[in-house]
Amino acid sequence: MPAKRTPSKAKRKPKRTPAKRKTKAKAQERKPTLNQYLTRFRGDVEKVNKDIATIHTLSDTDCVAHVRRWLSTGCLELDRALTPPALHENGLVGGIPCGRVVEIFGPAHIGKSTTLDHIFATVQRMDGAAILLETDSGRDEHYTGRIGVDTSKLQYFQFAEDKASIENVGQEALESIRWWRKNAPTVPVVIGFDALGVTPTQAEIQKKVGEDTTASAAKVMRKLCRRIASELAGTNIVLVILNHEYKAISFGGGVTPSKTYGGEALPLLSAVRVKLHPVRDGWLKQTDGTIIGRKTGFEIVKFKLGAANRAGTFGILHGYGVDNTWTLWDTLGRAGIIQINGSWGAVNINSNVHRFQGWHGLRRLCWENPELFAQLVDVYRQHVRQTDNV
Repeated sequence: MPAKRTPSKAKRKPKRTPAKRKTKAKAQERKPTLNQYLTRFRGDVEKVNKDIATIHTLSDTDCVAHVRRWLSTGCLELDRALTPPALHENGLVGGIPCGRVVEIFGPAHIGKSTTLDHIFATVQRMDGAAILLETDSGRDEHYTGRIGVDTSKLQYFQFAEDKASIENVGQEALESIRWWRKNAPTVPVVIGFDALGVTPTQAEIQKKVGEDTTASAAKVMRKLCRRIASELAGTNIVLVILNHEYKAISFGGGVTPSKTYGGEALPLLSAVRVKLHPVRDGWLKQTDGTIIGRKTGFEIVKFKLGAANRAGTFGILHGYGVDNTWTLWDTLGRAGIIQINGSWGAVNINSNVHRFQGWHGLRRLCWENPELFAQLVDVYRQHVRQTDNV
């Protein structure tokens, strides 16, 4: 009869004594939990550091990371590109976010100031405040008024001849942000700076033309940008900075890269960066060939709240600003919703067929019948929700 095998010591399970069970229970008690953190540690930290910081969760309604509201750019295609997925899924329209810095840049005479004026008109329709910090004195009151801005309510900062510097513009922007944040925190406010690329620094003003002021704008912007973000956070205020694009000097040959003024601080700080550029065959014409506007292309270079690298085209009428009927004609025409035959078009809205000649005929029809324009915008947005993949 074989001998009975005894299990090795390595395979034997140690007995759990009451003392060991008690030790394990105490260890579990000492292990911190999220509830203990929220009720004890969080309160202790806020008591000690109440003048420095408070602790929130990202879902708290008073968390400064939340976007309090979105402001339309006045351009259907640009709003379409600036609609983050969360709003898109709920059938809402985006635009530029409050509590953030937005940079709009591109070459001269491309539509930067026009886009800013449309944003001013949007915030004024919401009973908000529009503030313009301008150093090149290039605004046309009549053109801005035709876009929809109430020029009698547009706050215009007029700088003295030797004070129109980036430092002073930045300081006035900071003071305006602080005042509105303290005295009217629920009012939507747009502060527009037009434009960084043509505004000198104080060092450039004080020195003679030709004297070395290398990177003075970049140094000022680095200091300014570090202060702006915390001032804007959690507010109903948006700072829109217009900037110019230029070709950098290339010593090695090849493609010359494009850059914007002010160094890298502003591109890093901005939550939204919109690049405007000309497009091929970029003129809007009447049937007789008369040029009455231009097409402007755009690219969302940076969008921290949604999909970047989205692009599109919109139309600007000389003397009137962005023309959304051209966007309706172009987008709905390519989708087959507007039937285009040569220069003529037709669209069926609620069993009513509307016929017109060209996009300018559609514009005239929408001008005479605002209800039709609103219906076409609804059709456009339904089409966008069905086709966009954001």
